[in-house]
Amino acid sequence: MYKLLKHDATKSAARIVVAAVSSAAALVSVLSFARTYGMIGSSASHLTVGDIGAAWVGVSPTTDTVTAVGDTIHLAATVTDKSGSVLVGAAIVWSSDNPRVASVETDGTVIARGTGTTTIVVTVGERVARSRVTVKQVVSSVRLNGDSTISISDGEQAPLAARGLDARGHPVGQRPVIWQSANPDVITVDTLGIATAKNPGSTTVGATIDGVTSYVPAHVVAVPSALELVAGGDQRATAGGLVPQRIVVRVLSKRARPVANASVRFRAEDGAGIPDPSVGSTDDEGRVRAAWTLGAMPGRQRLYVSVDHVDSALVVVAEAEPVAANTRAAQIGDAPRAVAGSPLPDQIGVRLTDSTGRALSDIPLAWVALDGGSISGAASRTDSLGEARAHWTLGSSAGPQRVRVQIGSGRTVPPVTLNAVATAGAATTATITGGEDQKTTVNAVLRKPVTIHVADKLGNPVPGVHVALATETGSLGDTAAVTDSSGNVQARWTLARTAGPQHFTARIEGLERRVEVAATAVPAAAANLALASEVMTGVAGKSLGAPVIATVTDSYGNPVADATVVFTAKSGSTSPVRIVTDSHGRAPTRWTLGRTAGEQALVAVVKGHDVRGTLTVQATAPATTAKSTTSSKTSSKSSSKTSVKKKHH
Repeated sequence: MYKLLKHDATKSAARIVVAAVSSAAALVSVLSFARTYGMIGSSASHLTVGDIGAAWVGVSPTTDTVTAVGDTIHLAATVTDKSGSVLVGAAIVWSSDNPRVASVETDGTVIARGTGTTTIVVTVGERVARSRVTVKQVVSSVRLNGDSTISISDGEQAPLAARGLDARGHPVGQRPVIWQSANPDVITVDTLGIATAKNPGSTTVGATIDGVTSYVPAHVVAVPSALELVAGGDQRATAGGLVPQRIVVRVLSKRARPVANASVRFRAEDGAGIPDPSVGSTDDEGRVRAAWTLGAMPGRQRLYVSVDHVDSALVVVAEAEPVAANTRAAQIGDAPRAVAGSPLPDQIGVRLTDSTGRALSDIPLAWVALDGGSISGAASRTDSLGEARAHWTLGSSAGPQRVRVQIGSGRTVPPVTLNAVATAGAATTATITGGEDQKTTVNAVLRKPVTIHVADKLGNPVPGVHVALATETGSLGDTAAVTDSSGNVQARWTLARTAGPQHFTARIEGLERRVEVAATAVPAAAANLALASEVMTGVAGKSLGAPVIATVTDSYGNPVADATVVFTAKSGSTSPVRIVTDSHGRAPTRWTLGRTAGEQALVAVVKGHDVRGTLTVQATAPATTAKSTTSSKTSSKSSSKTSVKKKHH
């Protein structure tokens, strides 16, 4: 218990000592504070608590100017009490009327933010002080096009930009710019800063702002604007072969000047063929060359040539000729038929394939009609099926007709021949082409058959035409005939037995006009000879009172002309002795009787024929003698007789 009481007493005494020490320290602190902040004593500067004791506020400098955004000014604020002593530790508040021009930090540091003027305000309690700050940028340097090299394509224009910068690199507001070019032959710059490229080359371009000038390099570059084919277009080569001439392309600028060192690309269409090189560079004349090996498929092939800055590619076309060993050509369908001189009802066609049956498309063709006629609307190239067609108007001649189709240039593949048949049109004419106006003996067949030719309006023979034959004299072997493949009908005509002109008619199917055939029947060989005279008696030794007429006829009774008749008198004489029969078969002669009275005979013979005739007359003696009288009486009682011998053949 004692121990507990002792312990508590000790703790209480300690607390009293601590309390006494703390109170003394606090008193010392209060006295020190009062002296520091000017409450007691006579110090020149004092600390203050808040705004306690502040009687006046000042700022230095009261005006100032900066020439670059980002520049700083340090303002100093002074706070004094009513006795003029400087107070330290006053709560100073800094502010800016226009922070976009300049801002102020808590330590009085003013930072320029933009051009203009602002007021920096210093506030301590109710006390205020002001400083006027102006930000006026001064050009320290010029930035022209971002300080990068100017590059303009030949013949083009480009706007240039230049800005003045203050000392801290901040852009200065709009200022007039004076432009210049070191070489106006390369680049010119107008007052608005528009640069115009005049000629390829290098120079410098300058911009001056407020007397400060800056320069940057400038280049005029010849930029490709067009591709031009110089050589190698429209060539021909065997499919899979190398075209004979290299492809030459030139690259030009907008001013049509050659562009050197331009990268030009060559590409075969659909990978058909190989250009060499595939990419080339132009020389000083803007030219680049490439060889071209065509693809294996015949037809038109294309090589595309391109260069940067040119939107469209240049297309070079070559013709790949088909190879004979790998080309098959055939007519589409059978040979058509149509009337000669008229168009075929359907187009004629040809199909091209390779040896595997694959269609050969885009192969050039040339069409020629070989047998007259004409070709129109012909396809100049095969389509995607390897086919090509044309309208064919047949020639005027009936029969087979042909069209020759040249494949490609015709140098590597032989042409193909397309066939058609031209038929004759309707019969329009019928003419006698053989056996007309013949002569032959009566009741005999003409030596040559009569030929009637039937043709259409173009003169083509028309086969299969029915021809009806009819005659009133003689006979025909066939009265109902049909024209043969040559358009002919032949008739064998046996003439009638009566000499003279004869005819028969032919009626042709489809024709109104008939054809008449004429022939002449001439008498057969002399077969009969008859002697006659109007006077059958005469005086001996005197001429018979009328001529003796010899009439020669054939076996059918037709008078025989031009027969030579020879007269022979057994007594007396005839004149003429030999005479040719006239057209009536008659031959007259004068007979002088013999001197002896009585019966006398005259014999006539047809020369060359076993035909003769005899005429007997009575000759009387002269009237002065009895004998003559007796003879005369006898003669009057007698009658003359004519003897005729005939030989039939």
